[in-house]
Amino acid sequence: MKRLSLLALSLLVFSSLFAQVKWDKYQWMNGSLVFSAKDQGDHILFNGGSCHEGGYRFILKKTDVATDFVVDCVKEDGESEYVPIGKIGDKAVFVTDSKNSRRFLVFYHDGIALDILFPFVDENLYDNICLDMQSQLNGEYVDDEGESYLFDYSRCKLGKIVPKETDFTFGEEYDTPINVIKVAGKNFYYELTTDGVNLYNAKYDEESDYYEKAGLFKKLKYIDKGDGRWPFTKIRIINSDILNDYSKKDLRLMRNEILARKGYVFTSKDLKEYFGSKSWYKPVEDNSKIALTIDEQISVDIIRSAEKLSRD
Repeated sequence: MKRLSLLALSLLVFSSLFAQVKWDKYQWMNGSLVFSAKDQGDHILFNGGSCHEGGYRFILKKTDVATDFVVDCVKEDGESEYVPIGKIGDKAVFVTDSKNSRRFLVFYHDGIALDILFPFVDENLYDNICLDMQSQLNGEYVDDEGESYLFDYSRCKLGKIVPKETDFTFGEEYDTPINVIKVAGKNFYYELTTDGVNLYNAKYDEESDYYEKAGLFKKLKYIDKGDGRWPFTKIRIINSDILNDYSKKDLRLMRNEILARKGYVFTSKDLKEYFGSKSWYKPVEDNSKIALTIDEQISVDIIRSAEKLSRD
C-alpha cells in the first residue's frame, strides 16, 4: 500500500493561497474545542475553549516552510507548559483535502497525524458536535424482534416507541451535547457498539443537571448497506474527538475498514474473517497498488493515534 509522506502532503497544498490566509478571519475547530487565531509575526497565537469553558491557548511557531509549523505553549508568567492539541514540539502542516475544496491544519506526532483544525466562518462548536454525533448514529438498525429503527441526522424512528420519523435533540451536560437522545418526550442514553447501538432509558435530574443511565431498552443491530459499519469515515476526515466513544477493538476495525474498502488483503486472522464476511469487500491481488487519498491517510493515522491512547 502506498502511504502519503509529509512531502506528498505538502505538494498538495496551494502555497499561493496559503500566503493569503487571514488567520483572524476564521474560527478554528477540532471537534471539541474552538479557537480564534492571530498572526504575531514569528508565530500564530490561538485562544479558545470548549462549549463550557475557555482559557485554552497555544502557539504555532513559523518555520522556513510556509505551510509547516511547530507546536508550542504560551510562555508567560503563570502559564503552565501545556498545549490542548498534541504535544510541545509536534509538527502542524497546512494541507488541502483530496477534493481541493477545504484547507485545514494537521497535527503530527512522530510523523503520525494526531488531530486536525478546520477553519470556519458561519458554523458554531455546539452545532458541529451535534453533527459529529448524528453522523455516528446515521443508518438503519433492527432490534431482536425485527422492528426497524432509523437515524437520519436530526430525525429518527425508534420501532414502536417512535414509529414515524421525528425530530430529536441531544441531552447536554456542562453546556455540551452528550450521548442522550431526546425524542417524543422520552430520553434514551446510547452506547455505540461493534454491531450497532445499545439504547438505555435515561433519567434526568433537574437539581444536578445530570442524566443517569437506567435499564437497557433495546440492542440495535446496524444494517450494513455496503459502506461498512462506520460509513462516516468514507465521507469525511476524522477528528480525534469523535473517536472517544469507541473501544480499542472498534477503533482497530474502523481503521482497517478504510483499507478494506480499497480491497486491502489482511494477514490477521480476525480481520480476514471480519471483512471476509462483508459482501462489499473485494480483496485485490497486490496491496502495494492500493493508494489512499490524503483524507483517508489522515483519518487512518488519527484513528491509529486514538488506538494507542485507548485504555480498553
